[in-house]
Amino acid sequence: MSRIPLALKYRPRTFEQVVGQRHVTETLRNALRGGRVASAYLFAGPRGSGKTTTARLLARAVNCTDLRDGEPCGVCDLCVSILSGRSLDVIEIDAASNRGIEDVRELRERVGYAAVQGSKKIYIVDEVHMLSKDAFNALLKTIEEPPPHVVFVFATTDPQKVLPTVVSRCQRFDFKRIPLKDVEARLREICEIEGHAITPEAVFLIAKRSDGSLRDALGMLDQVLALGEAGAVDAQRVRDVLGLAGLDLFFAATDAVRRRDPAAAIRFVRGLVEDGIDLLDFYGGLYEHLRNLMLFGLPGGEAAASVPADFHAAYRETAEAIGFEDLLRATQILTDYEFAFRGTSHPEYMLEFLLVRLALLEKTADVAELLAEVRSGGDEGGAATSASRGKRTARTGADRPAPRGGSGTGRPVAAAPTAPPEGPVGPRLVEADPPAVVASIPASVPAGPTRVAADEPWEAVLDSVSRRKASLAGMLAGLDHPALQGDELVLNVPGDQAFVAEALREARNKTLLEEVLVSLWPGARRLRLEVGSADRSAAGAATAFRRLDRDDPLVQRVLEVFDADYVS
Repeated sequence: MSRIPLALKYRPRTFEQVVGQRHVTETLRNALRGGRVASAYLFAGPRGSGKTTTARLLARAVNCTDLRDGEPCGVCDLCVSILSGRSLDVIEIDAASNRGIEDVRELRERVGYAAVQGSKKIYIVDEVHMLSKDAFNALLKTIEEPPPHVVFVFATTDPQKVLPTVVSRCQRFDFKRIPLKDVEARLREICEIEGHAITPEAVFLIAKRSDGSLRDALGMLDQVLALGEAGAVDAQRVRDVLGLAGLDLFFAATDAVRRRDPAAAIRFVRGLVEDGIDLLDFYGGLYEHLRNLMLFGLPGGEAAASVPADFHAAYRETAEAIGFEDLLRATQILTDYEFAFRGTSHPEYMLEFLLVRLALLEKTADVAELLAEVRSGGDEGGAATSASRGKRTARTGADRPAPRGGSGTGRPVAAAPTAPPEGPVGPRLVEADPPAVVASIPASVPAGPTRVAADEPWEAVLDSVSRRKASLAGMLAGLDHPALQGDELVLNVPGDQAFVAEALREARNKTLLEEVLVSLWPGARRLRLEVGSADRSAAGAATAFRRLDRDDPLVQRVLEVFDADYVS
């Protein structure tokens, strides 16, 4: 006995039954109510979104003798004949196999004949983008000025390939992918009508795999039901028939990551291979799984996650255990390797590598805790140290690599520059050390140059200049604090920085600086440069930057807290 596939059996008979395209169906119904039917329509959208179904509904509605609120009655002779495919007034053409100019010429000849049964002849051209350019051009005049008894409906999954001159002569309707919740609702409704129980996860897996195509979803449901096993359709049955990865597999993958167990990650991938799971499909699912975990780690993010309600608690618990920052890092790693994964000839090995790498990632440290620990200094930050060590693995001095360069003695963390920096960031970063860190520097270490208070006008001058010319601000930031003498601002330039004096003497730089001074420094009207001697004592030069050796207690503390290496 022949059986009608679900996709045909439950094809919509009215505009109201079309799923997920209300913006299209309501517009067409209003046009039918008001008698404003266009001569040509373009239905564009992904596969299985209802383009051809809507075109057939429009054909029935245009010819229906008992139109009810914009809906075809479905019982008159014309509706029945169109529904059964026997009507001579509805002509469906596959543009993929009738794409030449000769086919279009034949169509143009038949357009002139009046409708046989109804009032309109409907030409439904499927995959219209497959027509050749010459065929499109031959069709233009007919579309623009068709006989009054003809309506064209063009359907395409690739509207970019349709000539703009054709699109401009049609009313275009864009069909969208059917939302996941609408596909799930339709699957549950059909299962209830057919007398089959189905679990929420099974519905979710089928709807997710359909990618917004209700036709594909019904085809997969048909395939699962054909297995013929008694009882409810569950997720395992769907996975067995369709070869899909269920949510439990994704949780198993992230469980190996959260437990920092690379061996479990490798065993997990081996299990996927043995079960015949499509690894490329699993990779995409894992990517989305991590995204959903991130959403559950954000306040109010659960509403944007596409997961069954039964799994919300598991997502919350896993997201909290892994941490938002580490989920972000894991997602970034999958993003970086996606192109390589799709192109590799050994996806199982690369998946093993990626999951092992995720499992071996050290926990992200809380920057606020680390800064607080550094500021505390010495043994005073013991509590903070314990807290932060719970989030990362700190290396000890024994396994820390020796400093590069072969010398056991420390070299300066930073050396005085021999050329001016290009922007103000470098010099001003050196001067902006945290107060707590400066306070813990031993007394024997030089204190560095005098800092300018944030409320003094020189800081405002530097900020304003940096926004207009960063290189000039960089030079100024390395100079000593200027002094105001009368209405002149005296700027001292060391003798070994003659290039700075030359730059400041340039007319455009001097004009820019004087404009800023007049607007920001009370009493200043002009700028005067004083260039000092080129001889600077070693002691004076040493005060430009603090020199911290490896054996310094503060350096040792920073290396331990930030799990860093001393670069010689």
